[in-house]
Amino acid sequence: MKIRLLSLPTTNLVAQKEFYCETVGFDLVEESVTAFTLKIGWSMLTFYQNAEEHHYHFCFLIPSNKLNESLIWMQKRTEIVEVE
Repeated sequence: MKIRLLSLPTTNLVAQKEFYCETVGFDLVEESVTAFTLKIGWSMLTFYQNAEEHHYHFCFLIPSNKLNESLIWMQKRTEIVEVE
């Protein structure tokens, strides 16, 4: 399944934007006081400000032949959580 548009709530819009734009480097395509949208591959990901805390999990597909390269790239930008 290819997700074309996903909108997720956040209680900390500034921190989300900083992580995805500055740390990870995704392209910001739209921004307002209450939301921002990123272009990630064929998908658009929008975070919008929400007072209620929500818990969710999503991931980005990394080709299996690029996993080690991706981990090295990400380690330079943020802490990696190890899974046994």
